[in-house]
Amino acid sequence: MIPKNPFTLIINGGLVDSTLKAIAGSYLPNYEIQVTSGYRNEQKNKAVGGAADSAHMYNLARDFVLINKATGQIASDAEMKKIYTSYIKPYWEGYSMFTPKQPHTNTGWIHVNLDRSISENVKWIAYAATAAAVGVGIKEIWKHIKLNKKGR
Repeated sequence: MIPKNPFTLIINGGLVDSTLKAIAGSYLPNYEIQVTSGYRNEQKNKAVGGAADSAHMYNLARDFVLINKATGQIASDAEMKKIYTSYIKPYWEGYSMFTPKQPHTNTGWIHVNLDRSISENVKWIAYAATAAAVGVGIKEIWKHIKLNKKGR
């Protein structure tokens, strides 16, 4: 089972965003990424017709369009498909796809998500961070108790 606690969701999102930013910085200097869908709770995911176990619900996915920096316009479907095929698909670690313009949208989009097994590692990071926070909290409480004893 993939954890959905807030700390894990934050870390997952950071991993997806930093990976996407690195690819954009290296391979897409003429485009800005405009995320159209990121984290979705179960209700939102159902409302937009997302997959029952969508990676968006674990903050492991992004849907986005590309904005041409020179023109400020959203890239055409043909442009996005070419960029996707040349620069996203070959370098993205995980799953990705290009969806052409649909009847209910103004443009197509690119979907990327990281492999869900990454959340197992993130879970341990979350446990370690929680333990560290509890340890700091206990230390602060103990320090406060010591100060109050000295003051009496």
